[in-house]
Amino acid sequence: RRDAETVVERTNKLLEAEGISVESRIVTGRYAESIVETAQNVGCDLIVVGSHGRTGLKKLLLGSVSERVIGLASCAVLVVKG
Repeated sequence: RRDAETVVERTNKLLEAEGISVESRIVTGRYAESIVETAQNVGCDLIVVGSHGRTGLKKLLLGSVSERVIGLASCAVLVVKG
């Protein structure tokens, strides 16, 4: 949790320095479900998630949080390849 707080704080500072308003939360649980639930609770119109771009066997073995978010979300989802 401490590592997450550090990353979130650093990211918030970078975005705010660019004039972007930021609201952040650290939640626990299953990744995709937690992302979608938090977005619904906040009233988001868009969820932005990253993707490693894995394909084939790696994708099958590791699963895909971004694909699960797309399937569960009731709002638009933008997947950004990292």
